[in-house]
Amino acid sequence: MKKFLIISGVCGSFLAGAAVFGLNACSCEEEDDLVQFLITDKDTAMTISPDSMRRMENAKAESTIDFKELSVMQGVTVTGMVDSVTYVDLGLSVKWATYNVGAKSTSAYGKYFAWGETKPKDDYSWKCYELCQGKDALTKYCNNKLNGKVDDTANLMHVDDAATYNFGKEWRTPTYEEMEELRNNCTWEWLDDFNETQIAGALGTSKKNGNTIFLPAAGYAWCKNIKQTTTNCMYWTATSDNTAAYAMEIDEDEDFHSLTDRAFGMPIRAVADL
Repeated sequence: MKKFLIISGVCGSFLAGAAVFGLNACSCEEEDDLVQFLITDKDTAMTISPDSMRRMENAKAESTIDFKELSVMQGVTVTGMVDSVTYVDLGLSVKWATYNVGAKSTSAYGKYFAWGETKPKDDYSWKCYELCQGKDALTKYCNNKLNGKVDDTANLMHVDDAATYNFGKEWRTPTYEEMEELRNNCTWEWLDDFNETQIAGALGTSKKNGNTIFLPAAGYAWCKNIKQTTTNCMYWTATSDNTAAYAMEIDEDEDFHSLTDRAFGMPIRAVADL
């Protein structure tokens, strides 16, 4: 007598999940947003959650990827993938995503986010900033009562992190210290045309292992305008100082950190603790 295994999962993820186990589906029954699959030739019944199914799908996908070939295609070093996002190991304390949050390629600008907000929008001004009731009335991430409600929290929590919200729980916005580590441990070269894409930006080569990362010059957003520039990069860190937050800037001549109003929209390059 054959024994059966029931797997409950998201329909679109089932085939990849089944392939990981080498299973064959003999029937399925849809129930709301889940699908139950009846699997043959297994001795023990179990249920696999949609999250587990997605993790199996990601693991299966990663195991078949030629990262050397992908590195050639992206124009920078690709050493791995997590939550379907590729990353580079620069020999530092965290792994760095190879493209911006909201982008699909290394040279794409991605989306612009106000500091502490998880979605792009049309107006990047204080009147539309979610974490305040006016510039000097912050509702979160404040250490001075003159600027709002004091909570003595400076670094983003996951619930307010655009990298976590858009890329998955393994990803987050880098702290000031992690951005400093990137800045100081790479040799930076300004490119006017990265990998024949006609996109300008900064190419960083790790002093630790020679791997590379590219940050496109995506500019920033203020009020209802997006200022795209070919002369400098601006990227949020996860570290704030009351009404402002730290950003890393790189241009043709130098690289440095600046304090910028949290209501500004900037791109984010995510990191993962792997």
